[in-house]
Amino acid sequence: MSRIQNWLKGFVIKGGVLQKYKGKKRKVTIPREVTEIGAFAFLAQDFLTEIVIPDGVKKIGGKAFNGCSSLTSVTIPDSVTEIGEMAFKACPSLADEDGFVIVRGVVYGYYGDEKTVTIPEGVSAIGGSIFWLHTALTAVIIPDGVSQIGGSAFCNCTRLTTIAMPESVIEIGDYSFAGCKSLHSVTIPSKAKLGNNVFENCESLRSVVIADGAAQINQWAFCNCSALTDVCIPDSVTTIGAGAFAGCSSLENIYIPDSVTHIGLGAFAECKKLMLHGSAGSYAESYARVMHIPFVAE
Repeated sequence: MSRIQNWLKGFVIKGGVLQKYKGKKRKVTIPREVTEIGAFAFLAQDFLTEIVIPDGVKKIGGKAFNGCSSLTSVTIPDSVTEIGEMAFKACPSLADEDGFVIVRGVVYGYYGDEKTVTIPEGVSAIGGSIFWLHTALTAVIIPDGVSQIGGSAFCNCTRLTTIAMPESVIEIGDYSFAGCKSLHSVTIPSKAKLGNNVFENCESLRSVVIADGAAQINQWAFCNCSALTDVCIPDSVTTIGAGAFAGCSSLENIYIPDSVTHIGLGAFAECKKLMLHGSAGSYAESYARVMHIPFVAE
C-alpha cells in the first residue's frame, strides 16, 4: 500500500511506525509495512471493535489501544515480542467471563465485582493501575508464575486486607499497594525488587516479613505505615532508601544486619519511638550515633 493510500485510509506511518490512526472504521487491519504500533496510536478510539495486526509487527507501544472501550477482538501475530505498559487498559469489551482483560499473559484490566479475586493461572504479569480504586476488593490471591506486579496495580484499594504473593514475583512496581489502608500484613518474596512508595500510607499494616534474598528497600517503601511496630531486615539487604520508614510513628524496633552499608536521607524520620538493633561496630551503630537514634548491640 502506498503512502498516499495509507494516508487516505487514516494511517499515519513513519519509518515503519504506525504513529496514529485517524480513520473511523470499526474493523481495522493494519498495513503490512508496519513493524511497530506506536504509543497512543489508537488512544480512546471507542468506535473500534476489531483490530488485525499483521505478521511482521514487532512492538505494540504503551497505551496503544488504551481507552478503546468497544474493542472486542485483537489478532496479535507471533512476531510481536514487546507490548508496552497499559497497551490495552480501559478496554472493557475485551474482558473474559470473569472480568479479566488478559493479553499474552498480562492482565490489563479487571471489570468484575468480586470482593476476593484470584488471578488466573497462566498469568505472568499484572499491569499497572489494574485494580486502582477498586474499593470493594478485600483479598487477592496471586498464583505461582506471576513475576511482575505493575506500578499502582492495587493503589488505593482501601478495603484490601490480604494479599498472597508467590515466590515467583521478582518485581513490585512503584505505589503498587499505596493507600491500601486496611492491609494488615504482607510477606515480600525473596527475589522481589521493590519499587518506590510501594506500601506508602498503609496505615493498618502491622506485620511485614521481608524474605531473605531482597537486596534493598527502596525509598519511601513503607512511609506513613503508622501501625507498624517491628521490622527485621534480612541479611541480603544492603541499602535502605531515603524515607523508607518515615512517618512510621509506632515503629519501636528494627533489626539492621551487617550487610546494610547505606541508609538514605530521612529513612526513619518522625519515628520517635524507634530503637535500632544490630552488631557492635556495624554501619547501623555508626548511623544511629550520627542520627541520635537509640541503639542496642546484639
